[in-house]
Amino acid sequence: MDIFKEYDIRGIYPSEIDEDEAVLIGRGIGKLAKKIYVDNDTRKGSKAINGPFIDGLLKEGADVFDMGLGPVTLAAFASFREKTYGVSVTASHNPAKYTGILLYRNGLSVSPKLVKKAMLKGGLENRKGRYERIDYSGEYLNILKKVGDLSNINIGVDPMGGAGTKIVEEALRMLNAKPFMLHSRFTENFYGKVPEPSRGNSAELMNFVRKNHLDFGVQLDGDADRAVFVDDDGNFIDPMETALVFIKYLKIKSVIAAVSCSQKIEKYAKVEYVPVGRPFIERALVKKRFDFGVESSAHYYFNRYYPFSDGILAALLMGKILHDTKKRLREILSGLPKIYMNSFSLNFEDENEREKVIRKIEDEIISKGKISKIDGVKVFLSEGYILVRKSNTEPLIRIMYEGKDKASFERIERMAEGLKIYGGELAG
Repeated sequence: MDIFKEYDIRGIYPSEIDEDEAVLIGRGIGKLAKKIYVDNDTRKGSKAINGPFIDGLLKEGADVFDMGLGPVTLAAFASFREKTYGVSVTASHNPAKYTGILLYRNGLSVSPKLVKKAMLKGGLENRKGRYERIDYSGEYLNILKKVGDLSNINIGVDPMGGAGTKIVEEALRMLNAKPFMLHSRFTENFYGKVPEPSRGNSAELMNFVRKNHLDFGVQLDGDADRAVFVDDDGNFIDPMETALVFIKYLKIKSVIAAVSCSQKIEKYAKVEYVPVGRPFIERALVKKRFDFGVESSAHYYFNRYYPFSDGILAALLMGKILHDTKKRLREILSGLPKIYMNSFSLNFEDENEREKVIRKIEDEIISKGKISKIDGVKVFLSEGYILVRKSNTEPLIRIMYEGKDKASFERIERMAEGLKIYGGELAG
């Protein structure tokens, strides 16, 4: 049962999730969903468990619409548009040896705890649902058409061979942009990388953009719901600087942001903060009708379209901003505040030890300024903040910090770095 994480079901194939486990998970979800749209990512494990998972759904009498290989955004969109359930068999940005299952209902994440509860309840029905293989990409692309014309915008795209590889290229060509594809074939191992969009993973894309004199570059994660960007000089753009571009140039008025986000977004919009994690952002977008959601991990939510994050949509909208303003991306960035943020993680094999260490760290920083406990402990200093929180997906303590300028950032960084003495191995 350790595969049931906070936001998804995830584990190493086949030692933690195998075909037999996939049938049981399918049966659990089949108790909740009688109509469900399913896709899968490119991983060996995802392809291996996809069929057994669908068999489990069918045995519970669910009607299954199998969309085949596709990004998580396709499953989320199908659930949103059809007002039913959607599943992506994916492990998102985790290493290639993982697989997993991510469940949506009406475009919103469903807690794995509900699936676990249904599995443990028993009472399996052994009914036969209806199976249909369909192509749902056309419906998804029709929504993306609303972004508008991107003529003469040249974009470097690195999908890392993940599930969004073909559909992001198709979407860009549909809107008359010119995609220059890097790592353009589907792969099971993401060209040897951990499929997480990041500064460290973007070196090839930076060089690719410079070499081809492109307008910008975008890198997607393994299931294409996250995106990071590179400007026309091949410089990596901090995800929070990207958020500032979207907020200012899309004229966004209200933002729901994870507590780990930069406070500089408050300069351009009304901001409310929630704990880190997709479900918190999605629910707030639906219930409180915010225009935009953002996480510092490069999740962007555009509520005009739907309430889930979408790296492909983010890439299109960045292109639209450049098309409409006739500006270079580096010019746009030069007019925005510089972000001075960083983070590191401490890894623990023992949960009790992690609890002891986080209490010690919290005791250390709690007297240094005004405190927020939305998620972990966030200390507001005169020139920035330090946030200390437990990861919901890994056995880590995450320490994030921001300064209002370079000098204050360096002072706060020294303070944050000093917290390493309390223990834990520095995680990469």
